[in-house]
Amino acid sequence: MKKITLTIQPSEQESRIDKVISQNLNRFSRSKIQNMIEKSLITFDGTQIKSNQKFPAGASIEILLPEEDNFTLNAEDIPIHIAYEDDFLLVVNKPSGMVVHPASGNWSGTLVNALLGLDVPLSGDSENIKPGIVHRLDKQTSGLLIVAKNDRIHAAMAALFSERKIEKQYIALVWGDPEWEETTVEQAIARDGKDRKKFNVSSAGKNSITKFRVEKRLGHLTLIHAFPKTGRTHQIRVHLKYLNLPIFGDETYNGGKKHCNCLIQPAQNDYRKMMQDNKIALHASRLIFTHPETEEKMEINAPLPDYFEHWIAKSEAIYCA
Repeated sequence: MKKITLTIQPSEQESRIDKVISQNLNRFSRSKIQNMIEKSLITFDGTQIKSNQKFPAGASIEILLPEEDNFTLNAEDIPIHIAYEDDFLLVVNKPSGMVVHPASGNWSGTLVNALLGLDVPLSGDSENIKPGIVHRLDKQTSGLLIVAKNDRIHAAMAALFSERKIEKQYIALVWGDPEWEETTVEQAIARDGKDRKKFNVSSAGKNSITKFRVEKRLGHLTLIHAFPKTGRTHQIRVHLKYLNLPIFGDETYNGGKKHCNCLIQPAQNDYRKMMQDNKIALHASRLIFTHPETEEKMEINAPLPDYFEHWIAKSEAIYCA
């Protein structure tokens, strides 16, 4: 059997371990994960666990994979932009359309494959399925993502996320023109009961808070800064849908093809191509935190991708009269 290690992320510490594992190893059903737990193939600190246990951020769960379920994590020569790097961590400006780590349907071409290709030290041992990855961004979202070079820094950064001591700023281009200049959405989010890849505002979900501020009004579109105070999956996308301000190109949350006919003909093809490439107009533009090793106040910024800048520049000229 092959052993892999799963490090619990801040957003996962309130969830049952069988659910966390099935979401990360989504080629396995929840029932199979539970069966593996019963057979002591999944352990913590060498001890048997229960399917409904919850673990703190930074905890390492060991998983023994049956031979037929083994997979190989390969280094790949994929260019990525490094926004910041030192001996302890690096910050990647992830392109939209790139998955963060291998999973069902995306066994190669991920950010992890690219990081392994850089031949730099990463937290976790050689069997870790997400080496270095402290937090995640959606496939469609571009921007800044922190990568740890050793286990101590990984745990320290995970704690900063868990304690909400990392300030995150996003930029979104949305459909609509809000009446407000600033607003805060505090609405719980839960996984959709019919489509497990989607999330909805739901009183049965986890508490979620996002502050929004209008940056620029562009007629039928608006450029908005988003400041998530919690780190739920799809949080900004779900909260903007809740405000009836879906993100430009976001088919999952009502910002996609239904708006295509609103664009002039030359722009419609570009819009469809953007969605086919798994890109939306959401960018993680700034991270502010205290470096866990040097105690230096860090502020790291990432410019908008070219395709995002293109739509902003053309926004007032592409809409049908």
